[in-house]
Amino acid sequence: MERRMKFQGPGTDLVDRFLIRLAEMKAAPDGILEKVDIRKKQGQLVVRKSNTLNCPFSAYSHQVLDLLIIELTEQNGLRSKSDYHLTVTIPLHTILEYMAIPQTKASRDETVKRLKKEMELLSSISLAWVEIEKNNGKEERKSYDNVKPISGWAIKKGTLIATFGEKFGDYLINSHLTSYPAALLKLGNRDATAYFVGKKLAYHAGLKNNINKGSNECISVRALLASVPTIPTIDEVDADDPGHWRRRILEPFEKALDKLSKEGFITWSYCGRGRSKIDDLDGWKSNIYSFQNLYINFKVKL
Repeated sequence: MERRMKFQGPGTDLVDRFLIRLAEMKAAPDGILEKVDIRKKQGQLVVRKSNTLNCPFSAYSHQVLDLLIIELTEQNGLRSKSDYHLTVTIPLHTILEYMAIPQTKASRDETVKRLKKEMELLSSISLAWVEIEKNNGKEERKSYDNVKPISGWAIKKGTLIATFGEKFGDYLINSHLTSYPAALLKLGNRDATAYFVGKKLAYHAGLKNNINKGSNECISVRALLASVPTIPTIDEVDADDPGHWRRRILEPFEKALDKLSKEGFITWSYCGRGRSKIDDLDGWKSNIYSFQNLYINFKVKL
């Protein structure tokens, strides 16, 4: 399985979740939103003067951003932190190849059309969030404000050219360097939930700190669910579909893991903390609160 290097951090996870939330937002009558705030515990999103909010957001949007970050990573991975470049170029045929889209004129035309909508939106949003960092055993709050993922872009002569916002680019350059399975880019067009689950597992498995602690192949259900924006939270389920957490959360969660297993991406099983054996799995899955305390023992296949 081909693997690419990719910068990753809480800020990139935040962008993923906000892009999904954008799909739920309603545009003004004239199709233009001057400013929209989404306030959650983990951050704030501002959208300015975008007329693309009605475009169908899917994993495709995230794949494009992932591919741009991969190119940024490979372009700057070995450079001095004071000598990095924030503009990346990706030929359209490369985008089609990685996403398993046919190399036809119709496919290229449709890809350009979608890229224009999504790049316009990525260049019209800004983010703010706070991260808790530990320094010598003490927790420190680090704030990020008015962070633009993309500051400029163009499609010229069959090539996507994109420039990362300075703050976001600097954040990425100084974030974790992880291994990203290229097969995820193909999967996203077919199953968005499996795409996000696989992306989180690959990130978790590749973190040096997790490897050093021996925890890189075990993750809590709670943490994995929190990283999958296509699966609602229990609060969201209780608000609009009370009593159906198994159908809304458990079933799509397990379906995504099984999909990744069938695709040859992972092997997985439930376990307890520290990979302890689970004797009564049905009991653990009897309610959302005990279910979230389970763990996933997994291995990403290379």
